[in-house]
Amino acid sequence: MRTIDLWVFYGYLVLILGIGLWLRGRKKSENEFFLADSNMGWFPLGISIMVTMLTAVNYAIFPTEIFSRGIYVTVAIPVFVLVAWPVTRFFIPFYRRQKCTSAYEFLEQRFDLKTRCLASGLFIMWRILWMTVALYASSRILSAITGYSLWIIILFSGLITVAYTAVGGIRAVIWTDVAQFFVLFGGIILGLIIADIRTPGGVDEIFSVAFRGGLFKPVTPYDPNFFSFDPTIRVTFWSGTTGTVVAFLVRYGADQMVVQRFLTAKSERDACKSFWLNVVCTVIVLVLLVIFGMAIYSFAVHSRVLGRFELPLAYLKFLIKSMPYGGCGLMAAGLLAATMSSVDSGINACSAAWTRDFYHRLISERVRSSELHIRFSTLFTIIVGTVIIIMALLFIVLFGRHHNIFVLANKIINGMGSPLLAVVAAGMLKRRFTPDGVFWGGVCGTVCSVITVLVISNLALHYYAVVNLGLTFSFISILSMLLRKASTGQSSLPPKTPDLSR
Repeated sequence: MRTIDLWVFYGYLVLILGIGLWLRGRKKSENEFFLADSNMGWFPLGISIMVTMLTAVNYAIFPTEIFSRGIYVTVAIPVFVLVAWPVTRFFIPFYRRQKCTSAYEFLEQRFDLKTRCLASGLFIMWRILWMTVALYASSRILSAITGYSLWIIILFSGLITVAYTAVGGIRAVIWTDVAQFFVLFGGIILGLIIADIRTPGGVDEIFSVAFRGGLFKPVTPYDPNFFSFDPTIRVTFWSGTTGTVVAFLVRYGADQMVVQRFLTAKSERDACKSFWLNVVCTVIVLVLLVIFGMAIYSFAVHSRVLGRFELPLAYLKFLIKSMPYGGCGLMAAGLLAATMSSVDSGINACSAAWTRDFYHRLISERVRSSELHIRFSTLFTIIVGTVIIIMALLFIVLFGRHHNIFVLANKIINGMGSPLLAVVAAGMLKRRFTPDGVFWGGVCGTVCSVITVLVISNLALHYYAVVNLGLTFSFISILSMLLRKASTGQSSLPPKTPDLSR
């Protein structure tokens, strides 16, 4: 990058770190550290939820997916409307009534402590892996754009994220997410403007070139396989819709990262408004990324480089590298913003889950000092962040430039998210699930889910979430029924008569 690009890039890092340091004095209690004393407004919360879920992998891969395959992935966008009713009418009111910090506290009241710890442990493992993949993948993209070593980018971005998250808590995370949203959004807009200026004919030509290149598939040219029920086709209407519904229910109904945002809101109404703002912002950004993908294709055609590179991501890099002074730095900052906003939220959420579900319940019953609790929360935040950085660095050694790691990691992540939703949903439903049935059903479902994603290789990616949810819920239902019958059978046996012959 040129000097002005580096100034823009480093200026963004200074801004983010400054926000965290500015809010460091607010960390006076555990409730403030994890819930911001439940007085956050709906606007920053909605922005934070949206940015948290949009990683740099989505930021870079979504337009390149459009570039190489068409608009198949847009089938996920209308799903927001489908999940809005259960989220705003059921999940948000349910968690707000609990007056909790961890999304899994109610499972101890509904079942027992081990079920609560299982759900919390599943979440922590799931999100640590997710953050590791996000940090590693986005750092690879940034390394290609900036020319910096992959090791340096992982260390640098990871340490800054851990620093402001540990210092400022959830309030710092939310407000830095707001700043990161505008950097991310600005990067997309700048990319579209540059592509428009450098394409003869502007926006009309971009869409025209994309149309001639087949980027509007499966609509035109029409793909008859799009409505096929064949589970091995990469993306169909059915796999995209059902898989995304499950993924969104996991995200908004069982994920501590998002539930924690709902709990920081001033009221239930503000929490619902934050969800809707998240939906609006996400849809706008995804639509812009679709157009951006078409703009990359058009730019490649008019620059006569189409077909020169093997990977679609190389064309994104080509466009970014050709931007005027400051543009490359802003795009790089946008990619980094998408990464840091996901990692900081995950670190704070994992720390909250560990502190509430393990530390308070199993370790700290003899510790009464709130100051010690805050110190421990900060320490665990640092530990989680350090683990993620180390794992991301290990990915360099283990996988190098191997591209299949992204597909494999996404399958494993889906394998852990769906069992978590099954356990949480079992606690919310009124059916006669037993504590041991839910616990062992969750364990069996998780193990089988991981085996499924490792063994079955030709299943549509979206279907893994659906299959894993069905597997886990089946285990929970069957084991609960068997254990309940066994318990009923034992209770109906006549009492043993004492042996008086001795």
